[in-house]
Amino acid sequence: MAFSLVSVIKKSRSLMKFTMFYLCLLFVIVLLGISTFLVSISTTARQTEEVNTMILKQTAENIDNSFNEANYFTYTASGFNYLQKLMLLGRPFDGEAILTIREAMGNIPPFSDGNRLIVNYQIYLSNGDFIVQYGNTCLDIDRFYGKSFSYGDMTVSQWRQSVLKSGYTMLFPAAPASIGGTKGRMLLYVRNLSYLSRSAGRVIFYVDENALQQLFSPLYELSAAYTLILDKDGVLLSSHEDLPETFDFAPLLSSRAGSGSYLTEYNGQRMLISYARLSTSGCIVASATPYQAIVARASAVLKPMIICIILLFAAGLALTYYGIRITRRPLMKTMELLAAEGGGLSDHGFKQLDQAVHQLVTSHHLLARRLEEQRMELRTAIVASLESGDTLEAGELDILLSHVGIQPEGDRFRGVYLIIPDDKELNSDMLSRGDMHRALVIELLEPFAPHIRFLSLKNRNSFILLYAEYQNEPQNLNSFFTRLYQVMRNVDGLEPYFYVGTECSSLCYLPHSLLAARQLILKGSGSTYLSIADEQDQPTACYYYSEQQEKKLISLTAMGREEEVKELLEAICAENTRHHMSRFCSQMLYYKMVGTLSNLSNNLALPEELTCSLHKLSTKQFFGLLESQYMELCRQSREKQTEHTSRLIQKVLAYIDANYTDYTLTLTSTAQHFGITDKYLSAFIHEKAGINFSSYLEQLRIRKANELLENTDKTVDEIAQMIGYANGKTFRRAYSRVTGIAPSEHRNIQRGSSNQPFKGEAE
Repeated sequence: MAFSLVSVIKKSRSLMKFTMFYLCLLFVIVLLGISTFLVSISTTARQTEEVNTMILKQTAENIDNSFNEANYFTYTASGFNYLQKLMLLGRPFDGEAILTIREAMGNIPPFSDGNRLIVNYQIYLSNGDFIVQYGNTCLDIDRFYGKSFSYGDMTVSQWRQSVLKSGYTMLFPAAPASIGGTKGRMLLYVRNLSYLSRSAGRVIFYVDENALQQLFSPLYELSAAYTLILDKDGVLLSSHEDLPETFDFAPLLSSRAGSGSYLTEYNGQRMLISYARLSTSGCIVASATPYQAIVARASAVLKPMIICIILLFAAGLALTYYGIRITRRPLMKTMELLAAEGGGLSDHGFKQLDQAVHQLVTSHHLLARRLEEQRMELRTAIVASLESGDTLEAGELDILLSHVGIQPEGDRFRGVYLIIPDDKELNSDMLSRGDMHRALVIELLEPFAPHIRFLSLKNRNSFILLYAEYQNEPQNLNSFFTRLYQVMRNVDGLEPYFYVGTECSSLCYLPHSLLAARQLILKGSGSTYLSIADEQDQPTACYYYSEQQEKKLISLTAMGREEEVKELLEAICAENTRHHMSRFCSQMLYYKMVGTLSNLSNNLALPEELTCSLHKLSTKQFFGLLESQYMELCRQSREKQTEHTSRLIQKVLAYIDANYTDYTLTLTSTAQHFGITDKYLSAFIHEKAGINFSSYLEQLRIRKANELLENTDKTVDEIAQMIGYANGKTFRRAYSRVTGIAPSEHRNIQRGSSNQPFKGEAE
């Protein structure tokens, strides 16, 4: 170059000003790009953290649902008629046992959960020490392990010591396994099988690892490098990739939150760890996303800015060089040239710059909007869990607090429903849409913060609020809501109704408070603007169905006592309705009572509502269906009792007829033979024959004695021994007591020679 660019710029003041202005413009654009990039990284990281947590919570819920279905299947399995028959079998098997097994094999149902995680199952019966499974016959463990089923590299002895002797509930890590022709990597979910309050074996569910990993697939789209499942003790059950040896599970195991995220470092690389905990087994599902992948996603925003800066810098250099080559007054010449072009060139340049800046700002706004939408969806999900009546998990509580901005330490809380009835005279523009309702209520509540917070719009006229009372700012509950009522009525002409739930010392129990508030709404407590729940309206975290009640229900049903069964069901229903159970407790009560019903109703097909739609039933609907089933069982029990009684009396009388010659035959020996009590047998014979056991046996022996006296020449002593008397003296005394005459007199009367005693008789 024939001249020095720097020296030329220094000599020209106008060129110096132009250069400095241009460099400052580039510097501002660079700063804007860097700040936008940093904001984008922060936003992307926060978005990735929240989305990962949501996906993992959904994954944990899906796994929980599958395990809950397995738990319910295990709970009801002991009531299956065919399984009870197998439980009574012992070794070695005889011919009758083999027929029982074949019959039972045809009745073993398939098991399929809604998420199709469990591909098959087995039932181990400890009494006979064998395994049964759907689609196969009775399996001898020692003979068929490794052929019909296997797990990892376990030997049959290891299978017995680990799987068959596991605890009440146990999970075994994923390993190559096979069952019923299905092969692949599978986890084992083992549950204890109980019968008559004792352990009867195990139910072993095979969980497909590929199906489990499919639940994590949305995380891979968010650049997750690892996904894994840990049991509550930190044992790795399943992972998508081989984990680094330095991977530390301690923070996951030490956390008591239901879900969450944190940053950590492995092998010099920063990782975002997100996790969620299963409620059924305490297992943890987690994902690890490299922070570098988050930065790479955020850098997409920076690329247009870098290109824009490079183009502008190159354009500035070209413009400066062009001006210097043409004239020593480049700025004036350039401006004259731009003016001669009609502004088209400058307009085009500034339009390019404007478009780049607009694209940058638009991308930032889109990210912020997506983040806000996801926060609102998360808030809606949390409010749905609030209304469920179940205690909040710690992770959900943390997220809720971050949204409503309150400090729970040492404070007291109440859930509140605000209902604003429709009024045609109100401003239709403000009340025509639910979002307008929301904006109006939030605006009116603002002066009363932080004591009252808006949580969610339930529907067009109903809102969920949170009332907080701080220790350093005590409030009178009635006065506070009276002032709020007056403001809403005077300012906007609204007619609000407040339903305030019971007080709770922690936000974890806020669902209980909201449930109590809903009870006020259902009771129609809206005659005044303010309704406050009493402590007696507090929903309980338990249900009422004791073991004694269950035994009594089973006993009354077996005896066919309809009225007493109906009274007992009504008492159980009233007790649980009075305490306002949470949804979870209601479902547990339903499952337990359906389990009792299943144990009784082997031959009774339960309605679909009691097998597949329990979550849709109210307490009153559930007990109505339950009562109709128990009435049918009582009717069947009475029919069985009548039939059983008829068969039993025939067997008892036939047994007495066949054994009356045995002088040791007594009420006790007969009762023991039939497996019943003396008292029951005595009452039973008296009811059917009209006399007690001794009288019936005595009359039978006397009738047999008359036949022998009339048709044989045997002596009285011989006849006494033949019909079951120990000696002739006892027989003569009994005969005289029943007939009023001696045995010899009866024989002589029948033979027409009462004056000549029969030979051998000396009376």
